[in-house]
Amino acid sequence: HSSVPTDENPVARLVRALDRIGSLEFPAELNPVTREFFLQLAPTFPRGLAVCAARLDHPVEGEECAELLSTNPNYNAMLRTTCTPTTLDAGFKENVIPGEARANLNCRILPGTDFREFARRLRQTVDDPAVEIRFRTEPAAPPGPSPMDHPLVEAIRSAVEALAPGVPVVPYMSPGGTDSQALRARGIHAYGLLPFPIEEEEIRTMHGNDEKIRLEAFRWGTELLYRIVVEAAR
Repeated sequence: HSSVPTDENPVARLVRALDRIGSLEFPAELNPVTREFFLQLAPTFPRGLAVCAARLDHPVEGEECAELLSTNPNYNAMLRTTCTPTTLDAGFKENVIPGEARANLNCRILPGTDFREFARRLRQTVDDPAVEIRFRTEPAAPPGPSPMDHPLVEAIRSAVEALAPGVPVVPYMSPGGTDSQALRARGIHAYGLLPFPIEEEEIRTMHGNDEKIRLEAFRWGTELLYRIVVEAAR
């Protein structure tokens, strides 16, 4: 009964575990795709980030620059493994201490990460034998990225150049999951494309109640997709 609380409250233990996980920061790491993304976009960044992005290939300064770039939430999700709680399930009555409490963690693990080492680090961080961490699946090693010297990429470049001359088409590693991984695992080249010009504020609304893009951005992106299909079909 909640009138006689003890140290064994599952809700309190779960909250402590989640707080530790929330403070856990995996190291920033670059792979060929993210390195090329930052190197090609470096001239478009604000001065401090631009200098850093251009030095990512430097053996010493590269690590420091990756840390600086990761202060941007969108870049952080590209540079390091992340884990964040998304759902909680505990209790059934306001005056009863529940027998168990559960949380769902959504973890985005960088390609090339040793899954067992990742799991060990997570359990070490929680450091509570009463908290059990279970994984729904052990992720398979992801297939390599699709090549940038492909006819479809050339169609994308041509369509972009027609609508926005001088704007580069660069490789990008999405922190979100798509069907591209399953297709590439079967030898099918697949490319994700964000066709709509969007601002940082709009990026932050993704999956939120106020998720949105501007009408002019929607029209521009629709025209871009149409032109890509026409170019690819020639």
